Amino acid sequence: MTTSFLTEIIENPNFFKKFPTLRKYINKTELNNILANISTEYLYPSKFHGLYHSEKVAFFAYIIAKYYNLPPELQEIVLDAALYHDIGRTSDYEETTHGLVSARRMDFLKTKPIYSNNPLNLELVKTLADAHSLDDSLKQVIFDNHNLPEEKRAVFNTLYNILKDADALDRLRFDKTMKSILNEKFLRLPVSKKLINLSSYINKEYRRLIDFHNYTKIKDSLSGQEPRSFYHGIGFNIFAIPSILTNGLTSFYYDKDNKNHIHNYAGYNNNMWLSAVTTNEHAEGYQQFISNGIYFEFTSSDYNDGLSNKYIALDTGMPYRSNNYHDEVFIFEKVLPEQITNLALKEELFNTSFQEINLIKGNIAYEKVVERVKYYCEFLTSKKKTKYFTLFEPYLKSLFENTKNYESLNFYTQEATYKEFLNSQEALVSSINNLLVLLFLKEFQSIFHKKTITVGDVLIYVLNKSGINYTLNNEEGEIKIIFSNLKQSR
Repeated sequence: MTTSFLTEIIENPNFFKKFPTLRKYINKTELNNILANISTEYLYPSKFHGLYHSEKVAFFAYIIAKYYNLPPELQEIVLDAALYHDIGRTSDYEETTHGLVSARRMDFLKTKPIYSNNPLNLELVKTLADAHSLDDSLKQVIFDNHNLPEEKRAVFNTLYNILKDADALDRLRFDKTMKSILNEKFLRLPVSKKLINLSSYINKEYRRLIDFHNYTKIKDSLSGQEPRSFYHGIGFNIFAIPSILTNGLTSFYYDKDNKNHIHNYAGYNNNMWLSAVTTNEHAEGYQQFISNGIYFEFTSSDYNDGLSNKYIALDTGMPYRSNNYHDEVFIFEKVLPEQITNLALKEELFNTSFQEINLIKGNIAYEKVVERVKYYCEFLTSKKKTKYFTLFEPYLKSLFENTKNYESLNFYTQEATYKEFLNSQEALVSSINNLLVLLFLKEFQSIFHKKTITVGDVLIYVLNKSGINYTLNNEEGEIKIIFSNLKQSR
């Protein structure tokens, strides 16, 4: 018996307050029993097409079946199809044949009375699994390929529509630029369109509960490590420095709403980890993340080397170690202000013209770029009360369309056109950055009453405005800004 996140969501008193009409369709005892008795050993082990997906698809199928008041026997058949429709998968990529493979693996169900007493029911659930991964135009062909009598065709069509819609509703777990995201115009049943908000809520709750579950396990496992020194780079995100010195370096999980500051994270760190490097200044990570911008030096005992398997890392909340950077480590949850010893950058960067820097370096993902542009525009708007974000909308629209078009390609075409896509995205991001820098430059030219503005000018200005005490040293071509008693300075 397993405890499902879905059970936890439904047991929350707020669930039926938010979705009161579902009370007449959901029997909590019945649903919890279904979820607790899933044969998980047959499921595909994946974050996207494994247990969580199967639970949610079964949940949506359950509601739709109840809505149409299907007989109990048909409810059980469509729920089994929902639970085990992806057991034939070999990857998370598009696989049109995985439905057929799933069907061939469903003989483990034949011990259930509904199938042992009526083999046609087992053939029906197999037919549903076979058809679910193919286009609607092929569903009648699939039916004809199975040993089902003609009088079962209408039942098959009904259950097919329920399964396909339930599967589609869980597409809201994907990023909105991805090919796999839900397109509601393809939903077949009117009731399915009424469940879109429910799916959005359920998926958000799953992400929250998965993070919390992983967080608790990881938190309990971290103890007794000796503190070590690490570096964390922030590029040229100068405006985040006062917040970092007040709130610390924080993970997405710790700062879920980005209330502290915009984060400079990319890759597969998972929500609870910050990427950092050790003090080997000749290693790859240091050269890539630290030496080309502003970085913080700090101490921590909550570190981990990460996992080499990306999918296990994603499922367990651990950071993924790609082995591209041998000096990279990962810090759990946060670095408190009192753990920070200094920030630094090379003297040549300190004296570089502000006009030459990249404020959104390392980000070409649409949602990340939008987040960063909004962050900077809010800073600018606070000064001038001008709605600067509208200036960036044409670039962001193109970035979105590029991403959506690329995600709609099949795997092999994506591989062949990746460099072209990357160059196009980088060109758009470069244009966005140039506009951002120009707006900031005008702002600081009016503040400093001079034309040439350096990174150092802006850095010292931001530090002075924050009221945080610091000492500035030049140590062999490196500018170090040293802090003391940061916790007390808040």
